[in-house]
Amino acid sequence: MSHFKQIEPESRPRKRPDWRRAARAIQIMRLDPARTWRAERQNCLHDLLHVITGYSQATAGETALLAFTDGLLGPRFRLRVIRFGMLASVFTSPRGSILRCIHFAWRARQRGIQARIPFSYRWEEALERPLLEIRKEFGIVPVEVAHPNGLLRGSPDAPWTFQPE
Repeated sequence: MSHFKQIEPESRPRKRPDWRRAARAIQIMRLDPARTWRAERQNCLHDLLHVITGYSQATAGETALLAFTDGLLGPRFRLRVIRFGMLASVFTSPRGSILRCIHFAWRARQRGIQARIPFSYRWEEALERPLLEIRKEFGIVPVEVAHPNGLLRGSPDAPWTFQPE
């Protein structure tokens, strides 16, 4: 008997995506305003985290933000997409940058572990406050402390380097 046949049928990989299931999830989202609001808020939160953490929206910054989010959410709430995205970003970084990227992502993840950002935080009320005050409230270590070599920057086709903030 092959190894594949020994696997329980419900845990076997599907041969093709279950589009009906995905379509149903989208339909539920459209019918439920609370879910729609939550999904839109999550998208906005991603952009706010770029500002709060100081990580850019370039490829290296996205990698760092994924690592930060992975640390922030912790093992109980870890999303596979975040973990996969972070690892894929690290290992697809340009040749000569992988070790720098691993080190940078690890430090960003440690920064996320130390941070305390409540999911129910009212961001609308905080938008007028100084950034340093918000970082202090959430326990977000300053960029220059978390990354003493600077932020990792670069494009997908050139080696990434550390540059001072």
